[in-house]
Amino acid sequence: MTPEQMQEMAKSLGPLVAAQLVDQSKGHRDSYAALLGSKAADTASEEPRRAPITGKHMTEGTGLNLIRYVKAKAVARMDGRNVVDVLKSWGDEVVSKALSQGNYSGLGSLVHPQFASEFIELLRNKAVVRQAGARVIPIGASLTFDRQSSTGTAFYGGETSTIQESEPGTDTVSLSEKKLTALTAVPNDLIRNASINAEEFIRNDLLNVMALREDAAFLRGSGTQLEPRGIRNQVDPAHVYAETVATVGAPTLGEMKKELNKAKKKLKKANVPMVQPVWLMSPNAETAILDAPGPGGEGTNALEREMVERGTLRNVPFFVTNQIPETLGSGKNCSELYLVDMAEVLIGESMALEIDVFPNGAFTRGGQVVSGISTDQTVLRAITKHDLAMRHRQSGVVVKDLSWGSN
Repeated sequence: MTPEQMQEMAKSLGPLVAAQLVDQSKGHRDSYAALLGSKAADTASEEPRRAPITGKHMTEGTGLNLIRYVKAKAVARMDGRNVVDVLKSWGDEVVSKALSQGNYSGLGSLVHPQFASEFIELLRNKAVVRQAGARVIPIGASLTFDRQSSTGTAFYGGETSTIQESEPGTDTVSLSEKKLTALTAVPNDLIRNASINAEEFIRNDLLNVMALREDAAFLRGSGTQLEPRGIRNQVDPAHVYAETVATVGAPTLGEMKKELNKAKKKLKKANVPMVQPVWLMSPNAETAILDAPGPGGEGTNALEREMVERGTLRNVPFFVTNQIPETLGSGKNCSELYLVDMAEVLIGESMALEIDVFPNGAFTRGGQVVSGISTDQTVLRAITKHDLAMRHRQSGVVVKDLSWGSN
């Protein structure tokens, strides 16, 4: 109900009812009281003021508010009720109040923006490329940047020599939306159960499949029409080289330092700004560095001390991910080590996370269509659209066939 509608209702019902309406609107008490007139405001002021509620609700910032909304939406469709009424019947004042204050009516809104934003934040924390600092920019269906690919040339000449012409080369960087989807079938009995544990189950299932698939594409995607081209396949081929350690599988601390320094030198010689450089590695590589004996034996590994105490490696933050395979190379036991300036990595988003609910909907499992009616299940579908690009292909280094920790 808008303030204008409340004002008209107050005129017809009298100041006492007006005061009750003001009290029900809690967060907007003062503004509504002014609209309803001074008498209503005086009456409202006589009501005892409640102590302000401090702290956070148990679901705030965890993504559970969105899942609570999705569950309520499914139950509302099954039972023919309003979403807000379902939430209130569960005793959830936080989500129901947010929907009410947002003028939510019926099923007119797919996902309330507040909840969508909360869920995406949790998704981003699960994805190492986003967590490492890639820049997120909004795009439409596509976005193209002009980029300088080569420089002009300067020449010395005589007093009357003809000045030679040169011009820089240019190319483009393009982002075009790629659709990432996930579909989960949930038993209706689980949806009707309003416990936090049930909500965590649904949240984690959607979260994991979306986050891990996105991260895999952002790291090593093929760049086909349907999938983003990952960092591994965008780095300049001149910046991709095999490890140079002599002790394959268990390199010495000195050999690892030399390899790490070589990668850093490669970026510096390419004039990469190094605004936000990070290492990306697999668990095997991290463990190999931590376990390497120092020159004086146990406890003298300087790299280990830096990683544990400062969270950096050669003064650069590092991130460990299972999305870098450990089954690469001729022996199928190698991984890769990335050094990337994440300020040069762009994630273009054309569609925020969108979740829809299909009570008793049909879905495909193992190539066979499954009826939600027969199995008493509800289908949850998540969709988002994005792409990834590197501003300069020289802003990353990939050490391939990395044998560290493979023994």
